[in-house]
Amino acid sequence: MKCTRDNILVAELKGKEKKERQTEGGIILSADVDDSKPGSAPGMVISVGPDVEYIKPNDVVFVDWSQGLVVDVEDDLQGVILPLEAVKAIK
Repeated sequence: MKCTRDNILVAELKGKEKKERQTEGGIILSADVDDSKPGSAPGMVISVGPDVEYIKPNDVVFVDWSQGLVVDVEDDLQGVILPLEAVKAIK
């Protein structure tokens, strides 16, 4: 999938892990725990448009996910098309 103009295609990098804890009564509680703050999950750049100069595929970026359009990139991979101004930092 190719992006147009100054758009980028980003896939979210998951920071979740499974954690379990046991109560005093012996009940085991499990939950998905996200160590990153809400909305701050980094993303991996999949594709960039021709007007994007300083970001390239495989860069890790922090973005404003609320500005994106969710698309299916492959059968098992979803991505988000974002305008360049949604990128807040490059790692």
